Amino acid sequence: MNSAEVDVAAATPTCQICGRSWGRDDDPEDWLGVEVDFSGGRLYAAFCSREHAQEWFAKPLPEPPPRVPPAPLDTGERALIFGVGTLAVLAAAVFVIGAITIVRAALGWLG
Repeated sequence: MNSAEVDVAAATPTCQICGRSWGRDDDPEDWLGVEVDFSGGRLYAAFCSREHAQEWFAKPLPEPPPRVPPAPLDTGERALIFGVGTLAVLAAAVFVIGAITIVRAALGWLG
């Protein structure tokens, strides 16, 4: 095994060296969980003993799973982004006009 095997449905970790699953009779203190951060992601590993963890870390770390590029924006998403941007620019313009009006009124410049 070269990457973390975790049964998410049962939340049962599996040892990376011997493949043994954590059972009810196992002492949680004996198990060791590790999370390794890579620039491209994370790797989760579980071990049934410190000796197995030591054996795993003595070898080169496995390659992280490949990054999945984000999906391109479709036309509706682009339209939404454009609409929100346009509304933000209009709101900023209304704010500036309102601030100028308040300053002019406060200074008596309005006719």
